[in-house]
Amino acid sequence: MSYDEKTMAGARIEYRERVRRFEDRERLRTADLLARSPRLREVERDLTGLSLRLARAALSGSADEVGRIRTRAEELHAKAGEILEEMGEEKDALRPRTYCPVCEGTGETGRGPCACLLKVYQEMLLLRYARYLGEQSFENFDFELYSDIVSPYYHAEPRGIAEFVFDQCAEYARRFRPDGGGGLFLHGGFGVGKSFLAASVAREVIRNGYFAHYISAVSFFALAEKERFGRLAEEEAADWEDAFSADLLILDDLGAEPASAQSAPLLYRLLGERAALRRGTVLVSTLTKEEISSRYSPAVESRISGTLTDLLLIGEDLRKAGDNT
Repeated sequence: MSYDEKTMAGARIEYRERVRRFEDRERLRTADLLARSPRLREVERDLTGLSLRLARAALSGSADEVGRIRTRAEELHAKAGEILEEMGEEKDALRPRTYCPVCEGTGETGRGPCACLLKVYQEMLLLRYARYLGEQSFENFDFELYSDIVSPYYHAEPRGIAEFVFDQCAEYARRFRPDGGGGLFLHGGFGVGKSFLAASVAREVIRNGYFAHYISAVSFFALAEKERFGRLAEEEAADWEDAFSADLLILDDLGAEPASAQSAPLLYRLLGERAALRRGTVLVSTLTKEEISSRYSPAVESRISGTLTDLLLIGEDLRKAGDNT
């Protein structure tokens, strides 16, 4: 699994701040409890003394003394529990609590970032792509916007096709793994819901803890031109690298970028490198495969056909009827 370094760095800062606020609240909560009961303060002083004795006993290697101290500590905790219940509080209210019992508020485990840190990372990743994702999600997809009248050209109902494409996208997002490879080629006319479903895939993949990177084709090829001449700014360089290495890439509006002799070999390289790394890719375009072959190259079309599931959406421009765009 890959992580966006800039987003993860920001997540660590935010995580530390959340841990600090939690610990501040815990200190205030404990101080309030102790201020309300002299008997509880006495028990707390005894527990603090035992903590120091336990540390010394552990350093000296005296197992018997460690056992006796722990037994006494449990007796004191039981006494504190009785006092707290008399005060109308939970009996464990005085026991030390950490932000996360798994990593004890460090954000790390022996196997990498803890789930509590990843939750913050996911929140920040969703925030980073908020402009693209908007409120778009599988839960908000509206099939009623599609006609149930059979298209004379495709001999199928736009709504029936939308239901099929929706199921394919939802299943891909649900089963997504960072080394699973493959992906989706979402294409069709303007405003038929392609970008909506691509954004829904991205949102679900991020929710599941993976790194989904969105970039429009216009932005990607503009970055390529800068990279070619070594003019990428730091943030642009990160976006460029993410396009090749992210767990999932959403390349939106392929074909909208200005025509260039560099586009075909670059797109072929992008798809090839991601396939070699077994990274998932979702392409969104108004172009048919025949048009892709003509605009870019037969090799690009072949690579798309060989690695991505072809999903065609049909119908009227939904921007005139609703929000599946």
